[in-house]
Amino acid sequence: MHVEIDLSGTNLKYKTAQNLGIYVENDPAQVERLGSYLKLDLNERIDIAVDEDKQSKFKYPFPSPISIRNVLSKFCDFEGPVMKKTLKDLAKITSNEQYKQK
Repeated sequence: MHVEIDLSGTNLKYKTAQNLGIYVENDPAQVERLGSYLKLDLNERIDIAVDEDKQSKFKYPFPSPISIRNVLSKFCDFEGPVMKKTLKDLAKITSNEQYKQK
């Protein structure tokens, strides 16, 4: 979908190639079901720890610290297809060799 936003009368400025991503939140019932299935405490807060030498190049996938509920609600796409890059990234961190090879 292409959306145009009129910034006249605001203090905002647009620079070429700036983009705005708008994502819908997942259905709270789906988040609850997934949390239950995975035996997660949805209120638990997580923090992404990155080695200092890698921190300048690391791109955070979401704000940190953040609750698991917010990660699943706002930063996961339950409806779309999984991208090949995402599968490759997940394969790097799995301990299951069969999944890693797939």
